[in-house]
Amino acid sequence: MIQYTEDTFIESFSRKIAPFHSGTYGRKLPLSYMAHCRDGRTRRVYAMQYGNAASLYVLIGGVDTFLSIEAESKLEAYGRGN
Repeated sequence: MIQYTEDTFIESFSRKIAPFHSGTYGRKLPLSYMAHCRDGRTRRVYAMQYGNAASLYVLIGGVDTFLSIEAESKLEAYGRGN
């Protein structure tokens, strides 16, 4: 089953240098964004890229949990501001 974050789970974003990865396509591409979550933890944002579009997610308890539309909007606004 595909899991998504709740709209209010991710409170804000920040940037941190992403670890090296060897390609532009794949299942777990680390991004330079960190998600500050409601549970007090900071999680790296990853991309799953197999074509012209990527799906963004964070790991919660070892499970790929995709960003809700609200969270993606927050990330986009943060990216425009920085």
